[in-house]
Amino acid sequence: MASVAICTPHGSLAVPDYYRCVMAMQHQFPQHSFMHVEVDSVVISKARNTLVSAGLSVTADVLWMIDDDTLIPPDAGVLVDQALQLGVVSGVYFNRRPPFTPQVYKVAEEPEFLGAYWPLLEYPKTGLRKEDAFGAGCICFRPDVFRKLTEYWTPIFKEAGGLLEKSFPSVARIVTNLSPWFEFLERKGEDMYICERIREAGMDLWVNWDVKCAHRASVDIAEEHFTFLRDNNRIVKLETMHE
Repeated sequence: MASVAICTPHGSLAVPDYYRCVMAMQHQFPQHSFMHVEVDSVVISKARNTLVSAGLSVTADVLWMIDDDTLIPPDAGVLVDQALQLGVVSGVYFNRRPPFTPQVYKVAEEPEFLGAYWPLLEYPKTGLRKEDAFGAGCICFRPDVFRKLTEYWTPIFKEAGGLLEKSFPSVARIVTNLSPWFEFLERKGEDMYICERIREAGMDLWVNWDVKCAHRASVDIAEEHFTFLRDNNRIVKLETMHE
């Protein structure tokens, strides 16, 4: 049995569909105990960091970040046991905007796109696989992941800030105070940010391709919206657009 803190950031009231999905999952996994932590903030990185701190303070065995517009399936609780074993495991959900690609990404290998990510157009039908990055809408974390990030990145940020202090004091303050967890930067969202921090600290990112969530919109976006466009050759591969 694991103690699970379900951490939900939102900028307004979460809709009933969200809670119905979470409760259905809890009913399928009575061996775990679930507590709920919610933060209402328009600054998403701040909300996520507050949720992590709250989850760590109650000594939960797993911190499960579920966005209020992510509708998890009833069998999603399998992520809890996998996170206990592997550290970081995400479910899958799809972009609300066409072409509805999965919010799972690979690092761009082209030099001109250094630091960018491409959404996966082909992916396994089932099973666990290591990936480069994913959205933060449905991720289970083992708490020691955040402790390791703090131990790894805090001294690096402080050292970098010290090197910049003399010539660029304002930049030095920003670098010194970067979060080792979530940070929303101008060209990189908080989800890509933490994925990079985790990978560069020597930990793995896993995706369970069996746990497919819906993404709330005027019509809830699911896998079939993407696969219809892909299988009917209606998607231009982003990697080739610059050729």
